[in-house]
Amino acid sequence: MAERRARTVLAEEHMILGANFNENESVARYALEGTDLTQEAVTLTDLSYMDALLFAGPVAPDYIHAAFAGPDLAVGTCSYQAVLTGDGSVSSVVALLRTGDYEYVALDGSPRAEILSAWLSFLAATEVDGYAPFAGLQAEDVTESHVILLLRGEGAPEVLRDYLGEQSLPEKGTVCAPRLDEIPCVVAALPHEVPTYLILVPPAYGRILWRSFLSFPQVTPTGCDNLSRLVEREQPWAAWVEETDVIRKTAAELKRLNLIRDTADFVGARSLKGDA
Repeated sequence: MAERRARTVLAEEHMILGANFNENESVARYALEGTDLTQEAVTLTDLSYMDALLFAGPVAPDYIHAAFAGPDLAVGTCSYQAVLTGDGSVSSVVALLRTGDYEYVALDGSPRAEILSAWLSFLAATEVDGYAPFAGLQAEDVTESHVILLLRGEGAPEVLRDYLGEQSLPEKGTVCAPRLDEIPCVVAALPHEVPTYLILVPPAYGRILWRSFLSFPQVTPTGCDNLSRLVEREQPWAAWVEETDVIRKTAAELKRLNLIRDTADFVGARSLKGDA
Protein backbone atom coordinates (compact mmCIF):
# COMPACT_ATOMS: atom_id res chain seq x y z
CA MET A 1 0.00 0.00 0.00
CA ALA A 2 1.28 3.46 -0.83
CA GLU A 3 2.09 5.78 2.05
CA ARG A 4 -0.64 8.27 2.84
CA ARG A 5 -0.12 11.61 1.14
CA ALA A 6 1.19 14.41 3.33
CA ARG A 7 -1.51 16.78 2.12
CA THR A 8 -4.38 16.41 -0.30
CA VAL A 9 -4.68 18.38 -3.53
CA LEU A 10 -7.10 20.60 -1.62
CA ALA A 11 -4.72 21.43 1.23
CA GLU A 12 -4.60 25.16 0.46
CA GLU A 13 -8.40 25.28 0.21
CA HIS A 14 -8.68 23.70 3.65
CA MET A 15 -6.16 26.07 5.21
CA ILE A 16 -8.06 29.06 3.86
CA LEU A 17 -11.06 27.76 5.83
CA GLY A 18 -8.98 27.41 9.00
CA ALA A 19 -8.74 23.62 8.92
CA ASN A 20 -7.22 21.59 11.71
CA PHE A 21 -5.52 18.47 10.39
CA ASN A 22 -5.38 15.20 12.32
CA GLU A 23 -2.51 12.72 12.49
CA ASN A 24 -3.11 11.17 9.06
CA GLU A 25 -3.35 14.66 7.55
CA SER A 26 -7.07 14.55 6.86
CA VAL A 27 -9.21 17.49 7.94
CA ALA A 28 -10.51 16.98 11.46
CA ARG A 29 -12.61 20.15 11.49
CA TYR A 30 -12.87 23.67 10.10
CA ALA A 31 -12.83 26.94 12.00
CA LEU A 32 -16.05 27.95 10.18
CA GLU A 33 -18.08 24.79 10.70
CA GLY A 34 -20.68 24.29 13.38
CA THR A 35 -20.46 21.42 15.83
CA ASP A 36 -24.15 20.54 15.72
CA LEU A 37 -24.87 19.68 12.10
CA THR A 38 -28.31 18.23 11.46
CA GLN A 39 -29.20 15.46 9.03
CA GLU A 40 -30.80 18.13 6.82
CA ALA A 41 -27.59 20.12 6.33
CA VAL A 42 -25.74 19.76 3.02
CA THR A 43 -22.15 18.99 3.90
CA LEU A 44 -19.03 18.67 1.75
CA THR A 45 -16.07 16.65 2.99
CA ASP A 46 -12.69 15.92 1.39
CA LEU A 47 -12.07 12.17 1.76
CA SER A 48 -8.99 12.04 -0.43
CA TYR A 49 -7.03 10.43 2.41
CA MET A 50 -9.07 7.24 1.88
CA ASP A 51 -7.28 4.19 0.55
CA ALA A 52 -8.65 3.24 -2.87
CA LEU A 53 -7.86 -0.28 -4.09
CA LEU A 54 -8.59 -1.37 -7.66
CA PHE A 55 -9.21 -5.02 -8.51
CA ALA A 56 -9.50 -5.89 -12.19
CA GLY A 57 -9.16 -8.67 -14.73
CA PRO A 58 -11.16 -11.78 -15.65
CA VAL A 59 -10.61 -13.34 -12.22
CA ALA A 60 -11.72 -10.23 -10.32
CA PRO A 61 -15.39 -11.31 -9.81
CA ASP A 62 -14.26 -14.63 -8.26
CA TYR A 63 -11.77 -12.86 -6.01
CA ILE A 64 -14.32 -10.28 -4.86
CA HIS A 65 -16.88 -13.04 -4.22
CA ALA A 66 -14.42 -14.81 -1.93
CA ALA A 67 -12.81 -11.83 -0.19
CA PHE A 68 -15.82 -9.56 0.36
CA ALA A 69 -18.68 -10.90 2.44
CA GLY A 70 -21.53 -8.72 1.21
CA PRO A 71 -23.95 -9.28 -1.66
CA ASP A 72 -22.62 -9.84 -5.17
CA LEU A 73 -22.76 -6.56 -7.04
CA ALA A 74 -24.11 -5.95 -10.51
CA VAL A 75 -22.14 -3.59 -12.72
CA GLY A 76 -22.90 -0.02 -11.69
CA THR A 77 -23.84 -0.78 -8.08
CA CYS A 78 -22.19 -0.29 -4.69
CA SER A 79 -22.61 -1.35 -1.07
CA TYR A 80 -20.86 -1.49 2.26
CA GLN A 81 -19.25 -4.88 2.81
CA ALA A 82 -17.33 -6.59 5.58
CA VAL A 83 -14.03 -8.29 4.81
CA LEU A 84 -13.35 -11.18 7.19
CA THR A 85 -10.15 -13.05 7.93
CA GLY A 86 -10.05 -16.83 8.08
CA ASP A 87 -10.92 -16.89 11.78
CA GLY A 88 -14.07 -14.83 11.23
CA SER A 89 -12.79 -11.56 12.67
CA VAL A 90 -13.55 -8.35 10.78
CA SER A 91 -10.57 -7.00 8.87
CA SER A 92 -12.52 -3.86 7.95
CA VAL A 93 -15.73 -2.58 6.38
CA VAL A 94 -15.41 -0.89 2.99
CA ALA A 95 -17.45 0.88 0.36
CA LEU A 96 -17.24 -1.48 -2.62
CA LEU A 97 -18.03 -0.14 -6.11
CA ARG A 98 -18.40 -2.32 -9.19
CA THR A 99 -17.35 -0.05 -12.03
CA GLY A 100 -17.17 -2.62 -14.83
CA ASP A 101 -17.66 -6.26 -15.76
CA TYR A 102 -14.22 -7.06 -14.41
CA GLU A 103 -13.43 -3.98 -12.32
CA TYR A 104 -14.08 -3.09 -8.69
CA VAL A 105 -12.90 -0.31 -6.38
CA ALA A 106 -12.77 -0.72 -2.58
CA LEU A 107 -12.57 2.42 -0.44
CA ASP A 108 -11.52 2.48 3.22
CA GLY A 109 -10.79 5.66 5.16
CA SER A 110 -10.55 4.01 8.58
CA PRO A 111 -7.46 3.32 10.72
CA ARG A 112 -7.86 -0.29 9.59
CA ALA A 113 -7.00 0.46 5.95
CA GLU A 114 -3.45 -0.87 6.25
CA ILE A 115 -4.69 -4.06 7.95
CA LEU A 116 -7.22 -4.52 5.16
CA SER A 117 -4.69 -3.95 2.38
CA ALA A 118 -2.24 -6.46 3.86
CA TRP A 119 -4.96 -9.12 4.24
CA LEU A 120 -6.32 -8.64 0.72
CA SER A 121 -2.79 -8.87 -0.72
CA PHE A 122 -2.19 -12.10 1.20
CA LEU A 123 -5.46 -13.54 -0.03
CA ALA A 124 -4.75 -12.61 -3.64
CA ALA A 125 -1.48 -14.56 -3.50
CA THR A 126 -3.04 -17.68 -1.93
CA GLU A 127 -1.99 -21.04 -3.36
CA VAL A 128 -3.59 -24.42 -2.61
CA ASP A 129 -1.50 -27.46 -3.59
CA GLY A 130 0.30 -25.37 -6.17
CA TYR A 131 -2.91 -23.88 -7.58
CA ALA A 132 -3.27 -20.10 -7.40
CA PRO A 133 -7.02 -19.38 -7.82
CA PHE A 134 -6.51 -15.65 -8.27
CA ALA A 135 -3.48 -15.68 -10.55
CA GLY A 136 -3.67 -12.81 -13.01
CA LEU A 137 -5.64 -10.53 -10.70
CA GLN A 138 -4.76 -6.90 -11.25
CA ALA A 139 -4.60 -5.36 -7.77
CA GLU A 140 -3.49 -1.74 -7.58
CA ASP A 141 -3.46 1.08 -5.06
CA VAL A 142 -5.14 3.98 -6.88
CA THR A 143 -5.38 6.33 -3.89
CA GLU A 144 -3.59 9.11 -5.80
CA SER A 145 -5.77 8.86 -8.90
CA HIS A 146 -8.72 10.95 -7.66
CA VAL A 147 -9.80 13.66 -5.27
CA ILE A 148 -12.62 12.04 -3.29
CA LEU A 149 -15.45 14.29 -2.13
CA LEU A 150 -18.52 13.40 -0.09
CA LEU A 151 -21.68 15.46 -0.63
CA ARG A 152 -24.34 14.64 1.93
CA GLY A 153 -27.69 15.94 3.13
CA GLU A 154 -31.36 16.22 2.22
CA GLY A 155 -30.53 19.02 -0.20
CA ALA A 156 -27.58 17.18 -1.81
CA PRO A 157 -29.61 15.82 -4.78
CA GLU A 158 -30.70 19.35 -5.69
CA VAL A 159 -27.08 20.55 -5.65
CA LEU A 160 -25.87 17.60 -7.74
CA ARG A 161 -28.67 17.99 -10.31
CA ASP A 162 -27.35 21.47 -11.06
CA TYR A 163 -24.26 19.80 -12.60
CA LEU A 164 -25.96 16.91 -14.37
CA GLY A 165 -28.05 18.68 -16.99
CA GLU A 166 -30.01 15.95 -18.78
CA GLN A 167 -28.00 13.18 -17.11
CA SER A 168 -29.78 11.10 -14.46
CA LEU A 169 -29.13 11.44 -10.76
CA PRO A 170 -27.79 8.09 -9.48
CA GLU A 171 -30.19 6.14 -7.30
CA LYS A 172 -29.19 4.84 -3.88
CA GLY A 173 -26.78 1.91 -4.19
CA THR A 174 -25.70 2.73 -7.75
CA VAL A 175 -22.55 4.05 -9.43
CA CYS A 176 -22.33 6.11 -12.60
CA ALA A 177 -19.74 8.10 -14.55
CA PRO A 178 -21.35 11.47 -15.36
CA ARG A 179 -19.72 14.69 -16.45
CA LEU A 180 -20.21 17.36 -13.79
CA ASP A 181 -20.00 20.64 -15.69
CA GLU A 182 -18.00 18.70 -18.31
CA ILE A 183 -15.62 17.26 -15.68
CA PRO A 184 -15.49 13.44 -15.98
CA CYS A 185 -16.27 11.97 -12.56
CA VAL A 186 -17.41 8.78 -10.88
CA VAL A 187 -20.40 9.23 -8.55
CA ALA A 188 -21.59 6.57 -6.09
CA ALA A 189 -24.89 7.04 -4.25
CA LEU A 190 -24.09 5.29 -0.98
CA PRO A 191 -26.73 3.28 0.94
CA HIS A 192 -27.61 5.83 3.63
CA GLU A 193 -30.98 7.09 4.82
CA VAL A 194 -29.79 10.62 4.10
CA PRO A 195 -28.71 11.20 0.45
CA THR A 196 -24.95 10.64 0.39
CA TYR A 197 -22.80 10.89 -2.74
CA LEU A 198 -19.19 9.84 -3.07
CA ILE A 199 -17.63 11.79 -5.94
CA LEU A 200 -14.30 10.80 -7.50
CA VAL A 201 -12.78 13.74 -9.34
CA PRO A 202 -9.60 13.89 -11.49
CA PRO A 203 -6.97 15.71 -9.37
CA ALA A 204 -6.57 18.49 -11.96
CA TYR A 205 -10.21 19.47 -11.39
CA GLY A 206 -10.40 18.92 -7.64
CA ARG A 207 -10.07 22.56 -6.60
CA ILE A 208 -12.48 23.73 -9.31
CA LEU A 209 -15.25 21.40 -8.21
CA TRP A 210 -14.58 21.98 -4.49
CA ARG A 211 -15.00 25.74 -4.91
CA SER A 212 -17.99 25.27 -7.17
CA PHE A 213 -19.83 23.13 -4.60
CA LEU A 214 -19.06 25.66 -1.86
CA SER A 215 -20.57 28.45 -3.98
CA PHE A 216 -23.98 27.05 -3.00
CA PRO A 217 -25.09 28.83 0.18
CA GLN A 218 -26.61 25.64 1.59
CA VAL A 219 -23.32 23.69 1.36
CA THR A 220 -21.05 23.67 4.43
CA PRO A 221 -17.48 22.30 4.46
CA THR A 222 -17.29 19.60 7.11
CA GLY A 223 -14.35 17.83 8.70
CA CYS A 224 -14.08 14.16 9.53
CA ASP A 225 -15.00 14.61 13.20
CA ASN A 226 -18.48 15.94 12.41
CA LEU A 227 -18.92 13.57 9.49
CA SER A 228 -18.16 10.58 11.73
CA ARG A 229 -20.82 11.66 14.21
CA LEU A 230 -23.39 11.95 11.43
CA VAL A 231 -22.54 8.62 9.80
CA GLU A 232 -22.49 6.66 13.05
CA ARG A 233 -26.17 7.53 13.56
CA GLU A 234 -26.98 5.43 10.50
CA GLN A 235 -24.08 2.98 10.29
CA PRO A 236 -23.19 1.54 13.74
CA TRP A 237 -20.23 -0.35 12.27
CA ALA A 238 -18.50 2.98 11.59
CA ALA A 239 -17.49 3.11 15.25
CA TRP A 240 -16.01 -0.42 15.12
CA VAL A 241 -13.47 0.41 12.45
CA GLU A 242 -12.08 3.43 14.30
CA GLU A 243 -9.96 1.01 16.34
CA THR A 244 -7.16 -1.31 15.20
CA ASP A 245 -7.87 -4.02 17.78
CA VAL A 246 -9.33 -7.37 16.69
CA ILE A 247 -13.04 -7.00 15.84
CA ARG A 248 -15.25 -10.01 16.52
CA LYS A 249 -18.94 -9.85 15.69
CA THR A 250 -21.58 -12.53 15.33
CA ALA A 251 -23.09 -13.48 11.99
CA ALA A 252 -26.42 -12.16 13.28
CA GLU A 253 -24.92 -8.71 13.96
CA LEU A 254 -23.25 -8.55 10.56
CA LYS A 255 -26.37 -9.69 8.70
CA ARG A 256 -28.54 -7.18 10.52
CA LEU A 257 -26.30 -4.41 9.18
CA ASN A 258 -26.27 -5.92 5.66
CA LEU A 259 -22.51 -6.43 5.80
CA ILE A 260 -22.55 -10.13 4.90
CA ARG A 261 -24.72 -12.26 2.61
CA ASP A 262 -26.75 -15.30 3.63
CA THR A 263 -24.69 -17.79 1.65
CA ALA A 264 -21.62 -19.05 3.56
CA ASP A 265 -19.29 -18.90 0.54
CA PHE A 266 -16.90 -16.12 1.58
CA VAL A 267 -13.67 -16.24 3.54
CA GLY A 268 -14.40 -16.45 7.28
CA ALA A 269 -17.99 -17.67 6.86
CA ARG A 270 -17.37 -21.06 8.46
CA SER A 271 -15.99 -19.41 11.57
CA LEU A 272 -19.22 -17.40 11.88
CA LYS A 273 -21.53 -20.39 11.42
CA GLY A 274 -22.19 -21.04 15.09
CA ASP A 275 -23.11 -17.39 15.69
CA ALA A 276 -25.95 -17.15 13.17
